[in-house]
Amino acid sequence: MGAEQTLLSDLHGRDAELLGDLVEHLELCDQRCDCGSARLDLCLVATIAAKEAEIAKLQAKLDNTETEKKLAHSEAVSRAEKERDELAFALKSKDNELQLQAATIKNDYDLA
Repeated sequence: MGAEQTLLSDLHGRDAELLGDLVEHLELCDQRCDCGSARLDLCLVATIAAKEAEIAKLQAKLDNTETEKKLAHSEAVSRAEKERDELAFALKSKDNELQLQAATIKNDYDLA
């Protein structure tokens, strides 16, 4: 969850930064746009498109982090299950070995 929090924090930080950039850009557009709202609308559209692209990029990073987290969890579970199965097999083998030894000793004792 640390990576998610970092990405969410980055998203909020980038939103504030992009909003500041938007205001600055709008002020520049306003200063340069003597011909009215058509140029200002064009500036707004370009700025909004850039902000939406940045948000999409950060969302993709967040989604990728979630996928990586799920994959790591799945791999950890698989390793734990494999280790469990190997230990169970080793225990069963040892149990069979002990039973065989006991049967051999009993058989040797009965023959003597």
